[in-house]
Amino acid sequence: MDTEKTQSILQLLSTPGKPSPNPRPLSSFSHSHKISKPKHKYQSHPTISYFRSISSRRVHTPEPELPCESPQTFQPYNRTQLLSRIQSFNSNGGIGPLGFKIPLTPLDISRNGWSCIHRNQIRCVSCHTVFHLKFPDLESFSKSMNFGGDEIDEEYYEAVIQGLCEKYKLELIESHGKNCPWRKIQTPKNCYDLNVDAKYLDNYKIQVREIHDVNIKTKYIEDEDILIKWCDENDVKYDNIDILKLVLLGWKPIQLPNGLLLSCGSCGRRFITTDEEIDLIDQHNDWCCFNTSYPKVLEFMKSLFKKETTDGYESEDDIKTLQRLDKLRKIIF
Repeated sequence: MDTEKTQSILQLLSTPGKPSPNPRPLSSFSHSHKISKPKHKYQSHPTISYFRSISSRRVHTPEPELPCESPQTFQPYNRTQLLSRIQSFNSNGGIGPLGFKIPLTPLDISRNGWSCIHRNQIRCVSCHTVFHLKFPDLESFSKSMNFGGDEIDEEYYEAVIQGLCEKYKLELIESHGKNCPWRKIQTPKNCYDLNVDAKYLDNYKIQVREIHDVNIKTKYIEDEDILIKWCDENDVKYDNIDILKLVLLGWKPIQLPNGLLLSCGSCGRRFITTDEEIDLIDQHNDWCCFNTSYPKVLEFMKSLFKKETTDGYESEDDIKTLQRLDKLRKIIF
């Protein structure tokens, strides 16, 4: 892949989409969306003209900037509100070229106070700035690109999309209104992670008990026997082991006329089950908190197991401790 060509394209693109809720004449912007006339051999190429036309379009919806002091809209440490913003991407079309995974996730965007209102269109929950994210699709990009007869492959296209995503990550902060508090603070990553404690396990019990008549086939997960033992010790009634794994991995079953829908409230992933075995881990988005948190839940459950007795003594660990003390007694005395 010709990295110089990739850099050439990105350099010829102006920063795509830095909006402001109070638009001013273009002449007053220190950073213009117009492309200057670069001294480049591809200046007149139709692809460059295509991107120039994109950059010259209006990329924001002018709305009056509203006061940002409202505690209801600016709560960067509120996990419930963060999840609500993440869910908006699933409800309103998401971001990125269709059928292409990009390195800019709903979590990245939501942590900066944005929610999705339409496909590739986001809005700040506090200052109400609307921001359009623009991505060329692979087919039109491949047809329009023709540098010296070179074929444009998916790897080259991916590099261009990567460059656009890096620009957008910076603009997630800079594109807020000048008085918007999201310019200074974003939701910390640990606010998204699961807080595994006794309260979490109490909620786990409730969810398991509420699920009935769900028959699916799920693939084995490591240490799943811990679930059975913990539920037995805590008098948690359940229909089958698959239900225990569903709740462990954050899936909520919804019965539809055409099948069973599984939905994750933390990453927004949804899918309809089939008769085949389901990999409940792989079905999550790569960045979902359940992918990294479920082993912590199992480890916490294991730490709470009741100690078993053997011949009147405590557990195996206690027996080994007594044996060490007995040896020490013989040495000293």
